[in-house]
Amino acid sequence: MVETKKSFCRFCHAFCPIEVDVEDNKVIEIRGDTSNPIYGGYTCIKGRHLPDQHNHADRIRTSLKRMPDGSFQPISSEQALDEIAARLSAIVEEHGPRSVATYNGTYAFCNAITLSVSRAWHKGVKSPSYYTSVTIDQPAKAIAASRHGTWMGGSHGFDTADVAMLIGNNPVVSMFGGIPPFNPWKRLRDESAVTYPCPAPDKPGMDIVFGEGFPTPDGRSKLMPASIIPPDEQPDDEYPMVLTTGRQLEHWHTGAITRRATLLDTLEPEAIASLSPFDLRKLGIEAGDPVRVATRRGVIELKARADGAIPAGIVFVPFCYAEAAANELTNPALDPFGKIPEFKYCAARVDRVEAVEAVG
Repeated sequence: MVETKKSFCRFCHAFCPIEVDVEDNKVIEIRGDTSNPIYGGYTCIKGRHLPDQHNHADRIRTSLKRMPDGSFQPISSEQALDEIAARLSAIVEEHGPRSVATYNGTYAFCNAITLSVSRAWHKGVKSPSYYTSVTIDQPAKAIAASRHGTWMGGSHGFDTADVAMLIGNNPVVSMFGGIPPFNPWKRLRDESAVTYPCPAPDKPGMDIVFGEGFPTPDGRSKLMPASIIPPDEQPDDEYPMVLTTGRQLEHWHTGAITRRATLLDTLEPEAIASLSPFDLRKLGIEAGDPVRVATRRGVIELKARADGAIPAGIVFVPFCYAEAAANELTNPALDPFGKIPEFKYCAARVDRVEAVEAVG
C-alpha cells in the first residue's frame, strides 16, 4: 500500500514543499506539493529525483571506520563517538582548543539539528574554529549573527505561521533564510511583470524606489562610498581568459548525491567547459571537443560546450565533477576585507587537447 507523506526538499535552502509516496518503507516517488500556497507545487529536477538518493546502494547507513589498508569497517555510532572523543581530547590537551575545528557543509543548513549541535560542541571545548560554507563565502552573515544574536528555537514554516517579524531585512532582496521569496516569483509567473517594491499584493508597484523618502527620522539616507579593487589575478598573454565556476541545474555542489541519480547523471554525465561561440571559433574548437583548461595552479581536461549566455573571454566550469576538479584551478587568494577566497575569478587558458599534444 502506498502512503503519501508531506515533507520538504533538503537539496538546498529553498526547502520546497513536497509529497512523498512511500511503499514498504521505501520512497518511490516525490513531487511538488500543489496545496502549498507559496510554492504552488514547484520543485526543481534535483528534488524530484531524491528517491534515487534514498535507495542508492552507496548510501551510508552506519558509522564507518577507516582501516590501515584504506578500507572502511562498519562500527556502532557509540564506538565511533568514543574513539573520536579520545583522539580529540589528546589533541586539545597537547595543542589547545583552537587546534580542533569543524566544517559544516551546505547540507548542514538543511538539517535542523546539525548546526546547533556543532555550535554547542565548540562552546563545550572552547574552540572558536567553527566554519561553514557561509563563513567562507558569506562571512558578513556570521558577523551579523554574532553581533545581534540568533533565535535558537528552530525555524517555522512561513506559510503556517500566524506572525512573521522581520528586523532589518527585505526578503524580496536578500532571500533571507526561512522566508521564501517564491510568493513574489509566483506573482511574476501569473502576471508576467511586476515592478517592485509593491505596497500590497493587488498594487502594480512603484516606478521609483523610496520616492517619498527613506525609513529614517528625517527621510534621508546616508550613502557610503565603496572602493572597488581589481581581482587578485588578471588575464595576460599566457592566460588570456577568465575562469569562473558554479553549479549546474542537474547537479548540486560536488555531485555526491545528484551524480548517483540515474536520470540526472544521464542528462549531465561528464565534465564540461562552457565558452561563447565566438571564443570557440577563435580557438578553433568545436562543441564536444576535448579541451584543457589551465591556470597557474593546475590543468584539467573536459569537453567544450557552446553557450551563448557566456560572455567572450570567459570559461565556465562546474565544480561537481571530481574527475575534472575545478578547484584544482581556482585562486585561493583572500579578499583583504571580507576574507573570502577568490574562487570565482582567475586567469586561465583553454586549448584543444590534440593541439597541445601535437606541440608536446
